[in-house]
Parts: sequence; structure tokens; C-alpha cells
Amino acid sequence: MPYLKLAGFEDVALIRRFDLRVNLISALVEQWCTVIHTFIMPCVECTITLEDVTIQLGNGEQNFTCLTLAWLRVNFKKLSSTATKHKVICAARAYIMQLIGGGVLMPNNTSNRVHLKYLPLLEDFSRAGSYSWGSIVLAILYHELCRATKHGMGHVSENWCEPNISHLPLNDRGFLWMSYSAPNIATLIPQWVHTEAHVWCINTPMLNFSTVEWNNDSRVMQKFGCRQFVPVEPQQFADVHDKTMRGKHTIDWNVEHQLYVALWNAWYEK
Repeated sequence: MPYLKLAGFEDVALIRRFDLRVNLISALVEQWCTVIHTFIMPCVECTITLEDVTIQLGNGEQNFTCLTLAWLRVNFKKLSSTATKHKVICAARAYIMQLIGGGVLMPNNTSNRVHLKYLPLLEDFSRAGSYSWGSIVLAILYHELCRATKHGMGHVSENWCEPNISHLPLNDRGFLWMSYSAPNIATLIPQWVHTEAHVWCINTPMLNFSTVEWNNDSRVMQKFGCRQFVPVEPQQFADVHDKTMRGKHTIDWNVEHQLYVALWNAWYEK
């Protein structure tokens, strides 16, 4: 569908669900450091980066703040071959909303609802295609990892320089960086994926409405084939890290987080 391509969701639509290794995820959560947003391994720090999100993707409140995925599926299940342009556009928006909330990009705790806050972003497909959806996905992933460690679903030692992850499988070199350079993988990656590679290893805030998470890719320069220098002190968020959208539906988050928006724009435009 041309509208999916225009909005930047053409490749995301090809993603399929797969079985998750819960034991491995739990082990990784235990090593997540909420201060520096990296997994602390015995030999190295590592993290999910914007490169990973780009290559992998190609890119519950009430009071009617959410749409159920079941409602979207029922009401936009079939599209007639004679459908008008307006109906095709509505169907494309409904499908993208399912990709966002249906366990593919940005699911909530129950994975059966998608928040209406994303719908206005799809009003203009050409504009939607210019948004950094990858950084939004990464911000949510970081936020969920921090929430998991905070609420006891994982444990990170206060002394994060001395982690204990003997139960995690590592290769004989200590750690295997997934650089996507293996011939059988590299041939599957379209060249356009690399057009925004200049933002993959920057230190910048990533925003998703109320959520602000810091991208500290300067701590994992080896992933990008660079020499690792001594990382700078991690950014501190004060009370921003715990802000939610609950009871704040009228807040303009672009204004509320204008400092972080400015920092993102400054890094992106370099």
C-alpha cells in the first residue's frame, strides 16, 4: 500500500511475531543500569542502539484515551477493491495503529490497546514519514527496562562495575557484537537504511510524549567499529524520568519538554 510507504511503515508491516526467550530477557533485565542505559557485562557495556532499531524495523488508561486492537481489526478487516481514497487512507491509519500497539512497535502492558496520542501523528502521511519512529521505539524500550528494574522484575547492583552474569552465554572472545556485517545478513539490508547512519552513535534525548530517555551510544563505540574512549558522565533526569500521561491529557509535551526537544534537534542537525 503506497500510504504505508509514504508514512514510513512499509518495512514494519513485514515484521512477524516470534517466540521470546523469557529466561534470556530476564537475565538481561538484571544487568540493565538505569543510570547509564546500558547492559553491564563482565567484559564490556552494551545496549540496543538506533542502528539496531533501524535495521530490525526498517526504520492502559480509560476515558477513551485508547483504541482496542480488536475494534480496529473488526472495523478495518477488509478493504473493497472499489474503496474510495478516503477509505484507503483510513484503513492505512488503522493498520499503522495496530502495528504501533499490537506488540510490534509500542505495546502497552496488556498489548490489546493502542493510545490515541499516536493518531494525530498520522494525519499527514508525508510528515509522518519524516518522524524518528526508531528513536521513539528505543525510548520506550529503555523506559520499560528502567521500569522493570525499579519494580523488582530485574535487579541491578548499586555497584554496577561488578555485575554477576555468569549465567548469560558469551562467546570465547567475551562478547559478540552484532554489527550486521556478515554476508548473509548484509545482503538483506537495503541501502536506504544507512542514510541516517550519522545519528546512530550520538548522545541525545529520545522523546515519546511524556517519556524522555537518554541515548548513551558513546559508551558502546566498539559496536560501530570505533575505538572506545572514556565515556562522559551520564545525563541526570531529575523528575522527568517518572512523568506519565496519566491525568495530563491537555499538556503540550512539545512545550513541557522543550529543552530535550531542542537538544534532539541540535544533535540531529549536526
